[in-house]
Order: sequence, then C-alpha cells, then structure tokens
Amino acid sequence: MTVTIFLLKTLRIIDLESSYRTYLSKERGGKDSENIIQIIKISGIILIVFQIILAFFIFPLIYFNFLKDKIYFHHFFPSVWAAIFHSVAATNNAGFDILGKNSLINYSHHYLFCSLLLLGSLVGGMGFPVIYEMFLYFKKKISSQKHFFSTYFKICILGTLVISLIGFLSILFIEYWYSFKETNQYFFRKIGFFNSFWEIFFSTLSTRTSGFSIIYSENFHPLSLVIQTILMFIGVCPSSTGGGVKVPSLIISFLGLKNFIQEKKHLIIFNKLISNKSQLFFLFSTLSSLTLIVVISTIISFDSDLTFFELRKKRE
Repeated sequence: MTVTIFLLKTLRIIDLESSYRTYLSKERGGKDSENIIQIIKISGIILIVFQIILAFFIFPLIYFNFLKDKIYFHHFFPSVWAAIFHSVAATNNAGFDILGKNSLINYSHHYLFCSLLLLGSLVGGMGFPVIYEMFLYFKKKISSQKHFFSTYFKICILGTLVISLIGFLSILFIEYWYSFKETNQYFFRKIGFFNSFWEIFFSTLSTRTSGFSIIYSENFHPLSLVIQTILMFIGVCPSSTGGGVKVPSLIISFLGLKNFIQEKKHLIIFNKLISNKSQLFFLFSTLSSLTLIVVISTIISFDSDLTFFELRKKRE
C-alpha cells in the first residue's frame, strides 16, 4: 500500500503548475495540453524504469548483508521488498526507511548504499519537464540532431548546482571553523575530514530533497541548521516529487526584485524575456510561503520556554 501511494505520487498530474507548463509550452511552440500529456507519459515511464533499476542495485547490498542487517540477510523476499521500498521512497523524496529505529544513521559510512538513495532523491527532485528534456536531448543525440535546452531547463539545472554548492561550502566552512573553537567536537575532530566531508555533503543534498538523515541534527552547529532550513525552504524543481518553493521561483523572484531596485524594465535570463506577470507570480508565491513559515514558527515558539540554541545546549 505504501509503495503504491509513492508510485502514484510519481505520476501526479495536479502538481504540473500552470505557470511552468505554459512557460515550457511557449518555448516548445506546441499546444499546452499536448505538451503536458507527452511530458507525463515519457517522464512517468522513465521514473518507473529508474526505480526498478535502482532497486536492482540496492537488492544485493541488503540480501548479501553488506549492510550487516540480520533481518534481511539471505532472506530473498524481505530483501526484494526492502530494495523496492527504499528505491521508491528515495525517488519520491518520501524520506522513509525500514532499517530500524536509528534509520540511516547506522549506515552513514556505507557510501554505496547512501549514494544510491541520494541519486534517487536527486532524480526525483529534477521534475517531469527536466527529465523530459533530458530524454529529448539523448533522443536527438542518437539521431545526430542538435537539441536546444529551454530557459526553464537551464534555470533548474544551473540553479540547483549553484544553490547546492553554496549550501555545502557554507556548512563545510562553519563546521570546520567551529571545530577549532571546540564548540563542535563531532565534525573533523571525532570522525575525521573525509567522513565529515561526506556527511555534510549528503546532508546538504538530502535536506533539499528526501530528508534522509545519516547524522543526528544536534551534531550540526546552529548556523549550519539555519542554512539547512533555508535549503529546505528552497526545495527542488517544479513538478517533481520534492517540496519547497522551487528553484525557478526563488531565482526569478530574486532577479526580478534586483531589476526593480535597479529600475530596469525587463528581466532577461539566458536571452529569454520573463514577463512581468510571471515575475509577480513567482515573487508572490515565494513571499507568501515565507510569511506562512514565519507565522507558524512564531506560533510554535510560544509552546516552548527555551530558544532553539538553549534547547540544543540542554540536549548536549
């Protein structure tokens, strides 16, 4: 039942936001409804095939006890079930696992297994239109034709890379800096540089996608948690299995606001003009989401006598 729900999430049609699909349709020069059906059909099939392949690679890690889990060791059907579950949960950015009470923390240094889950999360977070454009690219490449990526695709891919890189380097710097001040003994001192690098890298990408965790959050410095909160707020690409306000919304809102301050009349990204209507829509959705989070966070804070920083010190 759980896997069925996750698979339905993969094929959700409602999440194809009208602004983004219209945006894509205009660039492709086709009818909106035709593009939507094509995107859903091709991307949906690719995601399902991808989840099957991902489960195929996860299965031997579980069945042959590479994870050192007695529940699944040499138990064929339970191992098949666990492989399918984690493949679907990762691709659909559900963040669920069935590996015990400590979740993935016990397997934080099983790099191959965690990398497969991270790969599933990233693919699911790309979104239907991006996956469809990748399909078109390889299809035309096979027939020796040139494919021109849409502005939407470029914003999603480049924006994702830049945001992820900034988030990762920021957290890496914070944890490295404070490790010398002995306010955080876990990273670099306790687990060494490589494992610190790996756990921060995984957490940075997972925060924006599935939410899988291979480390207790209290091991992070509060400033790192603030950055992770911002990454969660941004999220992934539109029409994907992930959440957040979406990468294009943030980028277009930021650039549109910058243009307004500089009193520029037009916003052009990758030689494409972004209409004022689209800019206002993205800015409104971003600001309204931010306002909602601030209001809810304020209400929740009334229920505790301790601030976040005091609560963290108490746990330590």
